[in-house]
Amino acid sequence: METIELKSDLHLITVRAERFPEGIQEAFDELRKRLPAGDGRMPYGISKPEKDGTIIYRAGVEAATEGEGSAEGLERVTLRSGTYATVTVSDWQNKIHSLSGIFDGLLQHPQLDPATPCIEVYKSRSELVCMVRMTGNATKIKRKDDRMTVSAFLASIKDEQTRKESRALIGIMKRISGKRPKLWNAGTIGFDSYHYRYDSGREGDCQVIGFYPRKGKITIYLMDGTARYATLLKKLGTHSTSRVCLYIKHLRDIQLPVLEQILQQSYTHIKSMDGQMQRVL
Repeated sequence: METIELKSDLHLITVRAERFPEGIQEAFDELRKRLPAGDGRMPYGISKPEKDGTIIYRAGVEAATEGEGSAEGLERVTLRSGTYATVTVSDWQNKIHSLSGIFDGLLQHPQLDPATPCIEVYKSRSELVCMVRMTGNATKIKRKDDRMTVSAFLASIKDEQTRKESRALIGIMKRISGKRPKLWNAGTIGFDSYHYRYDSGREGDCQVIGFYPRKGKITIYLMDGTARYATLLKKLGTHSTSRVCLYIKHLRDIQLPVLEQILQQSYTHIKSMDGQMQRVL
């Protein structure tokens, strides 16, 4: 997970899908019909749940002019400026069914803007970026990462039980990695680092093991994928998972020795692949 800064509001012209998810492709096809022939603007997908649980999905592109789309009956949607948590998905056409799990992980961000939609940015036929907007407070934390200590970040967490469980997880991960904790991005407490590369050639660094502290739902990252640990997860206790995220409500709900075993195996595996690791996301 990384962050990007959207410097100014982004105005899109969109077509709403009649059904979700079955109507997504139809919405993009309809959008293309209403655009000039050969239009090469980058496509966006924007989804937002309604109060009744239904998902409203819109296919869009950035508006070229202020009034574009009105004559064609296209709806305008504005993506607000600010800091966005992102995950880049390579070879996305073969991973389309994993996008819901990716957004599930992004939506657990402790500084999530509750008004944010889920945003898909189709960079190319092989690269897709999933984005959610964070609050202004998250921006503040991101800019202070290099100076803000983990202990200061923990002190900023209001819920006492979350602070207590975070300290317990720090102890476990510090013992496994032999490293001191570090703040990665806006609120991820991570240990050690590894170098990864996407199929597209893009490279970067990420924490080997780490977690997001959040009241009632702590997110633990298994960057080599939760599927590798299916057998152990059956012994863990009450939890849920997405592609790289393990979600637990409280440490008392799980078997800590099993969690330590999972984290140890994940840490060892990722470090053995350092520099050659193809990110699961």
